[in-house]
Amino acid sequence: MKHRGFSFPFFLRRARWACSGLVGLFVLAGCQVAPQSLTLHPTPNTLVYSYIITNGMARGHIMADRLSDAQLMTLASADHTALMAIILAAHQPTRRNFDLANQAMELYLSTIDEAPTAPTAPTGTAVAK
Repeated sequence: MKHRGFSFPFFLRRARWACSGLVGLFVLAGCQVAPQSLTLHPTPNTLVYSYIITNGMARGHIMADRLSDAQLMTLASADHTALMAIILAAHQPTRRNFDLANQAMELYLSTIDEAPTAPTAPTGTAVAK
């Protein structure tokens, strides 16, 4: 008898070709599927979390820099506006209220950025001569 050179029986060779063809077909079909997009919807919790972080930034800015009375009042007003907008969005979660809360947070952040960031001399440090 003449040996063909294949170790698989005849019916398994056909199954192997059929399986590899099906796998290739599934791979190509997967490329045609529309990708799922990730949509992030704001929630009251994300707005509150953003406010807490921004409020901490404002507190650090107040402690690090010497703000004038007008700058401090502007910062406090922006803080109050942002807090009220977030409370409104938490109690009445509509798209308009979320947009208003986002705008108030942007105003609050821009108010923090507008305040002067002049370096202050550290207190209690010894100067070497």
